[in-house]
Amino acid sequence: RLKLVQELQISELRAHTSLMAPRSKRHPQILRRAWSIAAVAAGFTPLLAPSTSAWATPHAASCDAKPARRRALLAVPAGATCGDVTLRPAGGGDLPWITMTIVSLVMSPFGLDLANFLVAEKSSERIGFAQIRPTSGTRGAAAAVLASLFVIPVARGCGIGSSLVEGLLQRRRERSEAKGPVYALTLAPKERFFTKLGFRRIFTDEEKSVLPDSLALEASLGSVVAPLVAGEELIILKYED
Repeated sequence: RLKLVQELQISELRAHTSLMAPRSKRHPQILRRAWSIAAVAAGFTPLLAPSTSAWATPHAASCDAKPARRRALLAVPAGATCGDVTLRPAGGGDLPWITMTIVSLVMSPFGLDLANFLVAEKSSERIGFAQIRPTSGTRGAAAAVLASLFVIPVARGCGIGSSLVEGLLQRRRERSEAKGPVYALTLAPKERFFTKLGFRRIFTDEEKSVLPDSLALEASLGSVVAPLVAGEELIILKYED
């Protein structure tokens, strides 16, 4: 029954996005709805209820403010350049910024649990974040997914994204219960970034057939959304110690 429901939701997603494909960049709410359908299909609680046209931020009343306030949450810190950067676990005060960044960039809304995030800071200003979240389903129970990687534009090219990934991987190693591989879904042009950090791209049907259930579904849905959002192919990568 679950498989049938998921297939129906994938069909709805494909139909919903294909109708809007020529105008998708002018209608990000359509793509946000598509990700909402994806989240429901994978068993996650979506940030956007399928019957609404605007995303809601759980536990963050401040994000119900006017558009000008929402833009302020994404403001670039003055003077954010290469230099000393610290990584720390995400806290409750980071939720509005993380959520609104993900919303504004039409990133995958799967599994937004602050306990899974690290935040990068420079001079007490937040300049990036990323997470490693667990997968769900009967396959790949010990696996995880690297996701939601973001660095503000003015601070890119300084190795902050790499530091976030390495910090998350190190934290996972230190947790004795985490033994499985770490996967990543990304756009094809980003493959080199991940391979330099020890990830390898998955090509074969055999490897794809044993993906964790939730990741396999997310990859299927993302393969529809990614070309509409960025005009690029979605690829799957895997990291193993």
